[in-house]
Amino acid sequence: MPTLNDIKQPIAAEWDTFDALFSSVFQSTDTLLNAALRYVHQRRGKQIRPILTLLAAKTIGCINQATHMAATALEVLHTASLLHDDVVDAADERRGMPSVNRQFDNRTAVLVGDYLLTKSMDCIAKTNNHDLLQCLVTLSKEITRGELLQLQYAYQQTTEEHYYEIIRRKTAILFAICMQAGAISADATP
Repeated sequence: MPTLNDIKQPIAAEWDTFDALFSSVFQSTDTLLNAALRYVHQRRGKQIRPILTLLAAKTIGCINQATHMAATALEVLHTASLLHDDVVDAADERRGMPSVNRQFDNRTAVLVGDYLLTKSMDCIAKTNNHDLLQCLVTLSKEITRGELLQLQYAYQQTTEEHYYEIIRRKTAILFAICMQAGAISADATP
């Protein structure tokens, strides 16, 4: 079975550029914000979404600055949604470590999540690409709607159809839009 490094191999030369851009989002001169951002950044996951974005762009043509900005914007948006999700779910852990809301508090977690949302918008705005902006907007709406559906069905017997709708909006669309954004950034035709 291929490892994550095997999957990243075709984009290994471009990964450092993405990683530096992504890491730059998690720096601030404000003491509390910087502490929370560093805490979040140190606990990043496998970063499957930016891998898919870069792979899609490379498959279509080439990875460029718009690709890196889109990959960063989408991963930062995903990270922000996790902070908000942990507050909504009153989660104590994320990736085996104390969640941001537990390490700091709910107010800090929500505000850091909001800050990351704006950083995500800033990254996508720098592409000057309306289609990439639309990807980010669509993803934001769908994740939020998925969370609201999950809340709606939290205290009742949910159907298989409802379950699939929730995971489509909270997870599957992330992967689909990352692939779409990668293709768009490489000037793919519809």
